[in-house]
Amino acid sequence: NDGGSKPPGHFARWCARRSWGPGARRPGGPAALRLWGQACPTPLADPAATAPRRLPGVHHDPPPAEQGPGPDPTSPPDPTSAPDPTSAPDPKFQPHTPSGVRSAPRRRGAATTKHLEARGLRIGYDVAGDGPPLVLLHGASSSGRDDFGAQVPALARTFTCLLPDARGHATTTGWDPRRGLHLDDLVGDLAAFVETLGLEELHLLGFSMGAHTALAYATAHPGRLRSLVLVGAATEREPRTSVLRHLADADRIERQDPRWAAALARRHDPIQGAGGWRALMPAIARFAAEQAPPSPGELRRVDVPALVVVGDRDPIVPVGQAWSLARQLPDARLFVVPDCPHEVPAKRPGLFLEGLTGFYRSVGASTATRDGAS
Repeated sequence: NDGGSKPPGHFARWCARRSWGPGARRPGGPAALRLWGQACPTPLADPAATAPRRLPGVHHDPPPAEQGPGPDPTSPPDPTSAPDPTSAPDPKFQPHTPSGVRSAPRRRGAATTKHLEARGLRIGYDVAGDGPPLVLLHGASSSGRDDFGAQVPALARTFTCLLPDARGHATTTGWDPRRGLHLDDLVGDLAAFVETLGLEELHLLGFSMGAHTALAYATAHPGRLRSLVLVGAATEREPRTSVLRHLADADRIERQDPRWAAALARRHDPIQGAGGWRALMPAIARFAAEQAPPSPGELRRVDVPALVVVGDRDPIVPVGQAWSLARQLPDARLFVVPDCPHEVPAKRPGLFLEGLTGFYRSVGASTATRDGAS
């Protein structure tokens, strides 16, 4: 019994008693994965009034030192402590390497910035590591290096990490603000990025806006994916729309949070032009309001190993929405991160990386089994 017949509140308590969450095939495994399904507080009643002041992906303070860069995804699991980042790779976790990535040798973990031309855009992206491709999609108003900077050094020991900037963001140019931001465009940009690089198969990870892009791409191209990670993916318009309408108000940002306004200007304006961040904010608010929930039929097509991640104090994505998403994907696990808001990669970097470590190790085993069966 995996708790599918119980409502979210009962389900959370049920999982808390058993120490593992939906999609976990058996108890045990990395410590972070035993946090799945922890009981969580009631979603906020007034998201606009209680929302964080910054948009997902915008960080001013460095991650807490005690959390560190997190474990090495290739190190052997230790249920009682974080893996040693210097340990040797786990011979059981040898992900399939598609033929699409043939990058020049470089120091693992050291990111380089590159550009490619696609769909009338000049897409800027960071590259780090060697191995099978892992594409990481950032949240609204942010960039790949800002959202995933704490995890990339460890992930780059196993994967070639590719972090493209979305249209209108950071180093990607050619976006006309009058066109707005639309999910179909973002998915088309991702598909062109994958095709241009010649990636036959890839692992895909998305946060917030990037999670919506990743999920939509997965419904259209499930055969290309080796795995899918969705962090902070809202499947309903509310409370997402109300919260982001408040957060993306450029006048409010300049008036109430000038430090954030300055950070946004430093990130976007040198490439996008003066006032680039101000043109981006209303497009983000409209993007949040436009999106329709994916249908059950679309979700059933995503038959790849998946991990759905949500902070238990996320004002944009209630835990119940993440639970429902994980239940509808054919092969998904749910990771509820304790004492954490929307920005899981930045606020709980070590725990998030530990969850990814266990997930990708399980993906290595499951894909090897599938390949052998085929």
